[in-house]
Amino acid sequence: MVPYSAASFSRRSRRTYARWSPSEKGGLHLIQELDRRGRLFSGTSLAVVLGVLRDELQESIESVEVVSPWLWQFLEGRSALVYAVTFHPHLASP
Repeated sequence: MVPYSAASFSRRSRRTYARWSPSEKGGLHLIQELDRRGRLFSGTSLAVVLGVLRDELQESIESVEVVSPWLWQFLEGRSALVYAVTFHPHLASP
């Protein structure tokens, strides 16, 4: 499972979201809105990732946290809005 999600910025979406800054609150809301519009890479929906963690791995992990999204520039003139989900393995009691 990839620990981050990326929403590719096309020319149209860049204009739509150009005012968003990583320092602003509401980045998770933006990820959810992009998901609702079908603008996320396949399999990177925050709801899907959290659902898998909750439904399939909840007994193996703990302390699940979503890191606020940030812009990642991965090519000249190309950026993605990414987020991370962190968690720790659940340590069984002796």
